[in-house]
Amino acid sequence: MDLGFAEKVGIFLGLVLIILFGSIGSSRTFVSAAGGGLGEHYVFMTKWGTLGTANGQFRDAGGIGVDVLGHIYVVDSGNDRIEKFDSNGTFITAWGSPGTSNGLFSEVTGVTVGLAGHVYVSDYGKNNVQVFGLSTNHHPIN
Repeated sequence: MDLGFAEKVGIFLGLVLIILFGSIGSSRTFVSAAGGGLGEHYVFMTKWGTLGTANGQFRDAGGIGVDVLGHIYVVDSGNDRIEKFDSNGTFITAWGSPGTSNGLFSEVTGVTVGLAGHVYVSDYGKNNVQVFGLSTNHHPIN
């Protein structure tokens, strides 16, 4: 089955065996899940996102992270931001914009979430990793 992904960019295997793919150029996120074990079979479940700059849209969706509550964090490198969704793909929040100050991004490439809830964002353009605390403002932790 061709899902139209030019290149698989981010893959995450979570606690509930969720696999997420971002795709360069198509600006979509693909979600799949199935039982574990050898010979497992993955079936298409859902997708979300379209090309754009509005909430829930992407310009080059990339890396993906999932927190212990099942929230999904997607790198939107073309918009220099991180977008957060619930496990059904409903938009929750986004943060970041182009810039050189703390909390801003130059070419965000990856995201992961630690067990304590800190969000780690790698920025290729700034050659750094910024750490964000789980709050409504998503300010970098100093």
